[in-house]
Amino acid sequence: AVNEWPLYDRGLWWVQDASATLPAIALYNTLSIATNNGVSDMHVVDLCASPGGKTAQLVSLGFGNVTAVEISPRRCRRLTENLKRLNMEDRCTVCIEDGSKWLPDDDSQIHGVLIDVPCSATGTGSKRPDVLRRDKDLGNLLEVQEKLAQHCADNILTSGSIMVYATCSILK
Repeated sequence: AVNEWPLYDRGLWWVQDASATLPAIALYNTLSIATNNGVSDMHVVDLCASPGGKTAQLVSLGFGNVTAVEISPRRCRRLTENLKRLNMEDRCTVCIEDGSKWLPDDDSQIHGVLIDVPCSATGTGSKRPDVLRRDKDLGNLLEVQEKLAQHCADNILTSGSIMVYATCSILK
């Protein structure tokens, strides 16, 4: 098991697929280019944040304020455990809340939002072929995705803020 590998329990590294790193890199690069002041004074949000790989990446990239929003209490426990293991729990605010309703507690500007929307996961089929055999009825995924993105654009971002929208699905 991965948790038995050297230095994992000390929080010196985490497992993340290379393609999963791209949204946080895109957000970081875009915000870095937009300002010459660096990102240490910026507030970014990871919506749909569990299990926390992208959240940890945002923290490690040096953003001054990182908020992780996750609707599922069970998945949020895993997110919190991962941040604690990585010694990042004091550098990130975790909120158990529906991302399509979440608003910042204060009037601070949100400089960027990374939103890795819930999807059918068909884009992971080469690693997890079982997802390709699932029921073709994907329910209301498109509605959920649109609701999250629309809420982010209408209620969280301000002029000059950036949203990185990610999905691993090739269908919905």
